[in-house]
Amino acid sequence: MRVPDIAVTYTVVKNSTLYVNGGRETFIDVKANGSSSEQFGNITGLQTGTAPPVLSRGALFYSSANDSNIYLWGGTTSYSNTSFPGYEAPIPQEYSLWLFDISTQGSVQYDLTLGSANRPSYGSFTNAEELGLGFYFNGELDSGCEIQTQIYGDGVKHLIGGMIVVDLIAGKQQNVANTTGIISPHIENLLPMDEIDIFDVASYYNDSTPHGTWYKQTTSGATPDPRIDLYLILASAPDGSSHNV
Repeated sequence: MRVPDIAVTYTVVKNSTLYVNGGRETFIDVKANGSSSEQFGNITGLQTGTAPPVLSRGALFYSSANDSNIYLWGGTTSYSNTSFPGYEAPIPQEYSLWLFDISTQGSVQYDLTLGSANRPSYGSFTNAEELGLGFYFNGELDSGCEIQTQIYGDGVKHLIGGMIVVDLIAGKQQNVANTTGIISPHIENLLPMDEIDIFDVASYYNDSTPHGTWYKQTTSGATPDPRIDLYLILASAPDGSSHNV
């Protein structure tokens, strides 16, 4: 019996179509006292071009309305079951961004090491469609992220601070400073919900603030209970004149 697990997938909606990448299937042998095994894989198959790696905990981005592509960034290889057909070992860190052409079902890989040397996973992400930008906040490196990190072994994780801004149009990226004080993708202590960290996207384009500007804003109304972990979302003005993460 095959039991899908969507908790480790990442999705994006482009042109009214939902695209799901990654995922874990648990195969349960009902004749063997319920023993199970797991397999990770790309749910969307590619017909042409070089297939992107089989990864989990990465990001799917989309660009402007006239761009028919979606973009796979970051992620880590799962070692849940290396004996399954289709298992792929970690790939070099150079190729952290992959373009998937919806019309041709082909893909293109980008070498983005000049903007950020690592390909993390488990970060929070969102994107500004009108600007063709993707944002990936914090994250971590483990033994499945890259060939170079396989030496970490089981259970070793290195936290990655900052926020990577991915230019989907130009095919490049930059790691900007994170001044929020939050450095981990997994928060061990509850965070209050009465204050929000905001990144002014317009400031990213100013020569005087090449890393952009973060500021804090107090919430109003009924405050939800404290939370763990993080979520990133884009808020834009109704006329599209400004954008904030």
